[in-house]
Amino acid sequence: MENRIEKLRQELYVLIKDNKLTDSSVIMKSQELQNEINNFMKEELEVKAS
Repeated sequence: MENRIEKLRQELYVLIKDNKLTDSSVIMKSQELQNEINNFMKEELEVKAS
């Protein structure tokens, strides 16, 4: 899971660095990254709660 988050973060960074971004692609990639982080945090909480 952490690797998927890191991969998405790097993809977003590369897109921004290379200026290959439209507003919609930034928003979509950012949302994808946020969803992965949220899922990861939820799984971590469930593991700690059990």
